Amino acid sequence: MAIMTIHHWADFRAGLAEMRRVARRQVVFTWDKDHDEELWVVSEYVPEIRAMELARYPALEQVAQALGPGTTV
Repeated sequence: MAIMTIHHWADFRAGLAEMRRVARRQVVFTWDKDHDEELWVVSEYVPEIRAMELARYPALEQVAQALGPGTTV
């Protein structure tokens, strides 16, 4: 299980491959970086971090491709 971590991984494809390898089944929810709404904690406490964090998130299509067959976006 990984929560709010994919943008911190040096190689998200390798991380997803490992999750897929060890999981009996998989369910992945990810945040769409192109979604306009912000978390209140970001806008109220650390607004300068938003641009930095957005630059580190992989695109949803990249995540889906790395997860392979049976993945929906």
